[in-house]
Amino acid sequence: GVLREGKERERREEGEVEEYRVRRKGRGRWCGSFGVLFNYYCLLRKKAMGEDDLAVGVEETSVDSSLPISLSGADRKWYNWLKRLPALVDYITIIFCAIGPWLFFYVAMWALFAFLVCFQILSIMQGAYLLKGALALRKGVKEELPEILPKHYFAIVIPNYKEDLSTLRSTLDHYATFAWAKERFLVILGMEGGEAECEEKATTLESEYGDKFATVVHSVHPRGLPGETAGKHSNERFAGQFAYEHFVQDRAFDIDSIIVCSMDSDTLHTERYFMKIEAEMQKNPSHVYNTIFASPFYNYQNMYDPQVPGFNANFDQLWAMLSLGILARSNSEFKFPASSYCVPMRFLRDLDFWDGGPEGIAEDEHMALKAFFATNGKVEIHTIYEVMNVGTVFDETIWKGIKAKLVQLRRHFQGNVDVGYSFAMLRRRFFRLGFWKHVQLSQRIFELFFLLTMSPIVGFVGWMQITVRVLMVESLQPDDFPDWGYTFVLTTTLVMNLTFVFIGLLVLSAEIVKGCGPETHNSCIGNRRWWHVIKYLWMLLGTVAMVVMSIRARTSLLLDRNFSYVVAQKVVNTDKPEELKQSPQGVPDSERAADDISNDAG
Repeated sequence: GVLREGKERERREEGEVEEYRVRRKGRGRWCGSFGVLFNYYCLLRKKAMGEDDLAVGVEETSVDSSLPISLSGADRKWYNWLKRLPALVDYITIIFCAIGPWLFFYVAMWALFAFLVCFQILSIMQGAYLLKGALALRKGVKEELPEILPKHYFAIVIPNYKEDLSTLRSTLDHYATFAWAKERFLVILGMEGGEAECEEKATTLESEYGDKFATVVHSVHPRGLPGETAGKHSNERFAGQFAYEHFVQDRAFDIDSIIVCSMDSDTLHTERYFMKIEAEMQKNPSHVYNTIFASPFYNYQNMYDPQVPGFNANFDQLWAMLSLGILARSNSEFKFPASSYCVPMRFLRDLDFWDGGPEGIAEDEHMALKAFFATNGKVEIHTIYEVMNVGTVFDETIWKGIKAKLVQLRRHFQGNVDVGYSFAMLRRRFFRLGFWKHVQLSQRIFELFFLLTMSPIVGFVGWMQITVRVLMVESLQPDDFPDWGYTFVLTTTLVMNLTFVFIGLLVLSAEIVKGCGPETHNSCIGNRRWWHVIKYLWMLLGTVAMVVMSIRARTSLLLDRNFSYVVAQKVVNTDKPEELKQSPQGVPDSERAADDISNDAG
C-alpha cells in the first residue's frame, strides 16, 4: 500500500511537471513572437532614423528636416481621403448601435460592454488629472515668484478681423500695465486685407500704444494666397513670418531671445504667466529647440453677465475643464494646448510657422501635432499653471447668443481634419516614433476626436437598444432568455453610472478653478451664490450640442465641401453688471463670436 501511494504521488508530480512545461512552452511561444516583432520594429526604426540620430539628445535635436514638415505630394492625397475617417466612424457607430443588437446580439452586447469599460476607465483617469490640474493651478497662482531679470522678448501676435477698437484697446491696456511691457513686449497686430479699414485701425493703435510697449507693428494678410484658407491660422502664419523678417532679419534680434505668443484679440494672460516662462527659459535654454508653453483657460470675463446665455457659459466651462485635464498630464507626455500658447522663435521658424491650408484650421492642436511629427515625438508641451482669462460669446438676445455659440462650435469641430493629418504624417514617420509616443498619440486622438462624440451615442443609444432587446426576449421568448440577461443589464447600467464619478470630479475641479480668477471675477455676486451649481445642468445640453455639431462638421469633411469664411455677429456689451463696472482691471467691452470657417460655400 505504501509503495502504491508513492507511485501514484510520483505520477501526479510528473503530470503536474509536464502540464507546467506545456504552459511554459505556450507562454514562451507568445513571448518569443512578441520579442521577434519588437526587435523587428526596433530594426526598422534604426534603419529609418539611423544609429546616430537615435543617440542624439533632445538638446541637439529640433526638427527632422529629412522628411517634409507639412503636407505635400502623396501625403496630401492621403490626407484628402483620411480626413473622412471621423465621419465614417460616426455613421458606422450610429448604424451599429441602432441595428446591431437586433442582427448580431452577442457581438453587439460584448462590443458595447468593452467600449463602456474603456470609456469609464479613460473618463475617471481624465477626472483624476482634472482634479490634479485644478489643485496645481490653485497652488501655482498663489506661489511666490523670485526676482528675475528678463532676457527674452515676447512677440505677442494678435490676429484679428473686424474687431472693434474697444476690444483691442482693452486687451492692449491690460498688457501695458505689466512691468516688462516697455522693454520686452513686441506687439504684432495681425490685420486681414479683406477688412477695408484695417490699415487705419492698425495705425491708430500704433500711435496710441507705441510708447507703452517696446514696439507695436502690424502685418496685413492678403486674401487669396495660394493653398490657404481664410482663418486665424493663415493670418498667424503671415504675421509670424512678418515678425521673423522684421525683428530677426531686419533689426538683427537674436533669434533665441524671442518667444512668440499666439493669442486671440480678447485673451488676457496674467503677468506671472510671462514671468514663469522667462524663468523656465533661463533655467533650461534648450527649450528653444522643442518646447511649446501652454496654460489652461477659463471664461472669467463675462461668466455671470446677464446677457450671456447659461448654455454658452457652462459649455465653455466644460471645454475649459476638458482642456485642463489634458494639460495636467506630465510635460513628457504629448498633449494639446488650447487657444493661446507660446513658442520660441527658433522652434517656430524650424517648423515653418503655422500651416495656412485647410489642415491648419484648429491652429492650436494642429501646431502641437505638427511639432510632434516634425521632432519625431520629442516636442515638449510645457504647462504653465496660470489661468488665461477669456470671454464667452453672446449676442443681443439669448437665442441669438446660443446661435452664435453653435457657429463657433462648428468652426472648432472643423479641427477633425487633424485626424486625417495625423494618419497622413504617420505614413512616413511611423518607425521614427518610439513605442510610447505611438501610445500617447493614439490615446490623445481617441480621447479628443472620438471618445467625446462616440460615448453619448454608444452609451445611450447602444445601451437602450440592448436593454430593450433583452427585455423583449424575456417577455416574448422566455425559454430563450439567458440566465445572465438581467445580470448583464444591471452590470452595464452600473458601469454607465460611473460617469457620475467623472461629473463629480469635473464640478469639484471647476469650483476650485473659479477661485483662481482675478478680482473682477471673484467679487461677482453670482460667484457667491450657492445655487449657481444648478447651472451645470446646461452641460447636458452642451454634450448634445457637441455631438450634433461634431457630426455636422465631419459630414462636411466626408462630402469634401469647400470652406468659406463666415463671421458671427459681434455685439458690444455696454450694460455690464455693477460689480464688473466697479472693477479696476481692464476687461474687454465686447465678447466676440470667433471667426468661423464653415463648410457652407456661398
